[in-house]
Amino acid sequence: MIREHSQRRRIFLGVVFVVALGTSEARPQQLIEEFGKLIPDSTVEKYRSDALKLIHLAKCEDDKPCAPASQKDIDHPPISLQDGRAALAFGIAAAWAELCGLNSQRAFLPMIAYGKYKLKMRDRPLQIMSLMYGSMKTRQLIIYKKNAGCPANVKEQIDAQLPKSGFE
Repeated sequence: MIREHSQRRRIFLGVVFVVALGTSEARPQQLIEEFGKLIPDSTVEKYRSDALKLIHLAKCEDDKPCAPASQKDIDHPPISLQDGRAALAFGIAAAWAELCGLNSQRAFLPMIAYGKYKLKMRDRPLQIMSLMYGSMKTRQLIIYKKNAGCPANVKEQIDAQLPKSGFE
């Protein structure tokens, strides 16, 4: 029963990812490129390293826990700097979305679609991206809440560039 529910959920999310990406592929890419320019390699490496330390807490194939990071994973991470930077940029977009009263899933689901369908990633690299995304989103949201509310121009930009289909 639980396994069947999990499979239906994955199929449903797969459809949502395709719809979300297919309706506005260029817009999230532009936003991610803008935010990505702000993220140095050293930051991507730190978040990727932190995600590898936590990967065993995530679910991988067949809803089983992911294997802990091996020395090979540490020496040759399963995701590139470019893909890690994209995960962090999606996390930044999600933090702004949430701060501005928008649904942060509008950033998360396109990130998963980008990894799964465009990059053909399997569960483990997607989970690493998800851990990086979540960490960046949480840290940025704390900073944004301390420093200011949501500027109208930021809300407009985020709202215009993230997919809306099924989220609002």
